[in-house]
Amino acid sequence: MHYYDVRFGKNAGIRLTPHRFRDGRFRASRGKSDPPKHVQTVEELIALIRQGQMVRMSNPKAGHPPSLISPKSIEGWR
Repeated sequence: MHYYDVRFGKNAGIRLTPHRFRDGRFRASRGKSDPPKHVQTVEELIALIRQGQMVRMSNPKAGHPPSLISPKSIEGWR
């Protein structure tokens, strides 16, 4: 399980997980202005994290939209 626990602000304590978009894929990129890479599996996503890619993570149940999270902040993939 790959996750990020929000530490600050009004959403502190919410756990985010990789966001699966409507097309069924995950997205990762080097930054906001970098075009995203689309992958189908968690294994492919982990490979992108290892390359330093940031991952779109969300918590739909808590109403938290997809946010870019840096690899050093993501837990559970090492």
